[in-house]
Amino acid sequence: MKTSYRMTKEEREKEYATIIRLKRKIEKALGEALGGEPFIYGQLALKDVMRDNCILNHGKTIEKVVFTPEQEALLRGEKVETNQNENVLASTFGEEKRWVNWEPGTKVPKTITGRNALPNDPATWSNYLEVKKVSDNVGIMFKPDQLLLGVDIDHCLENDVIVHEQKEIIEWFIKKANTYTEISPSNTGLHLFLSLTAPLSLIAKRHAPFEAYTSGRYFTVTNNPYGEARLVRTVDPEEAVALLVIIGYPWKK
Repeated sequence: MKTSYRMTKEEREKEYATIIRLKRKIEKALGEALGGEPFIYGQLALKDVMRDNCILNHGKTIEKVVFTPEQEALLRGEKVETNQNENVLASTFGEEKRWVNWEPGTKVPKTITGRNALPNDPATWSNYLEVKKVSDNVGIMFKPDQLLLGVDIDHCLENDVIVHEQKEIIEWFIKKANTYTEISPSNTGLHLFLSLTAPLSLIAKRHAPFEAYTSGRYFTVTNNPYGEARLVRTVDPEEAVALLVIIGYPWKK
């Protein structure tokens, strides 16, 4: 009799993290195949840089890879369905030492031992599973490498609907960013996340209702997606800045 096996949530998160790592590895290899230019999914058909499951660089095999159908879809730039219960941030960054707990009420970041976690001290951060064992109140730090951009939009939601006076700008920004976005713990704000191909140092970080960070800060993580639970999209710094311009960056002090 044939039996079926249902993966546990932890197993799904590990499998998803594996797919994301492979996606980044493919992205790097295909960038080399394009003469060092960053590869944007959808620029080339799979057949243009692949043959017999090999990534090619100027016609020479540089990597032998066996892809799952989902991985091939990612490579082609096609939309990949995600489980709405899947923790996208944990699946993408969970193994990295960049996670903290936070104190209800004050939102002060905490280490897994209960001390204050510091945004400039990676020694006070942990991985996702370590902080999750302590509390469901978890947050993600923006590391000194400046390779993750987070945008916080405060006091813009009511009953999951954008009601801010800059509603049209916020909706257009979310659409163009096309990345994982979640609702804040207060249920009135939004957090957007974008991975970066190179470090991005922001010359301005806030102008109500917007805040943007690539280092020296942390965001609470709720795993409560706003709309579709998209993957965290990877962009170059130039595209990231172009997206921020939509919401007024660089903001005047």
